[in-house]
Amino acid sequence: MPTIRELPSAERPREKLFRQGCKQLSNMELIALLIGSGTREANAITLAGRVLSATESGLATLKGASPEELLSVKGIGEASASRLLAAAELGARIASEQAFGRCRVLAPEDVYEMFAAEFCGEKQEIVTALLLNARHEVIGRETVSKGGVVNAQADPRDVFRSAVKRGATGVIVVHNHPSGDPSPSDDDLAATEKLEKAGELIGVVLIDHIIIGSGRHVSLRAMRAISK
Repeated sequence: MPTIRELPSAERPREKLFRQGCKQLSNMELIALLIGSGTREANAITLAGRVLSATESGLATLKGASPEELLSVKGIGEASASRLLAAAELGARIASEQAFGRCRVLAPEDVYEMFAAEFCGEKQEIVTALLLNARHEVIGRETVSKGGVVNAQADPRDVFRSAVKRGATGVIVVHNHPSGDPSPSDDDLAATEKLEKAGELIGVVLIDHIIIGSGRHVSLRAMRAISK
């Protein structure tokens, strides 16, 4: 395979980007730009192909990849690995900020769109409290806990502490299932009941508990696991 410099000018990723825009570049070309010039034994396009092949679902799991996983790809060094991980994280943060810019939550689908990019490829279970006012406008968010592959424990005190401090009238608890299956476990159902009772005591409504999986989500309110 020719090196990027050996490609015709019109086919080089950098020149193509400036002439046609980022959207016209393939995933492999975008990754090749981040990698740079490549190595003596493999050009950037070849290395980009190796990176995509090494991640389970291509770009979907690049954000959740560890430095060690990228460094295990032949030809990828610390500089390239750090650029790839930084770009993936930056893209997720941009998507998250754009989603939260809508401010108002009216349906579980709104929450899913807010968190889907952020949780994509995440290998740990993360519990987040989304704080809402009386008009269901987002006034803040708080990462409550991060756990292992199995589960993260959410203490009601951690969930509602920020809600009380920020004057929120309602909370939506959101967490991911790294397995990709958003079906609630017995622990999820028990935690939801515990959170609902704690919210009643302090006057903050548990509006919903939403579990996000791979391309899917489950609302525990829709499942009637939340009674009020």
